[in-house]
Amino acid sequence: MSGKLNLELTFDYFARLLEDRDCISGAIEVVDFTEVTDLKLEYGEMASITDNYQGIKASRDIRATLFHCPTDLSFGIARMLQTLHSITNKDHVVLITRN
Repeated sequence: MSGKLNLELTFDYFARLLEDRDCISGAIEVVDFTEVTDLKLEYGEMASITDNYQGIKASRDIRATLFHCPTDLSFGIARMLQTLHSITNKDHVVLITRN
């Protein structure tokens, strides 16, 4: 992803992930925020993202999500998403890297 990340772009990504026939069972999803210049997500939207993701995760059998977050802003957003994922689905592993 690059540029400004918002709810609409996130849900577009989810739709493409559902259609991705190359996504193998047990995959580890990597979300790289390196090229993201701004994150336009509010708390309620992040809760909606984690709620909607549960069906995608189940249908695609995604084992874990790795957020690569080189900036303080992306790291903070990823930590909130990690917390919301732990509430929504304790079995889904979310890891965050800085470099």
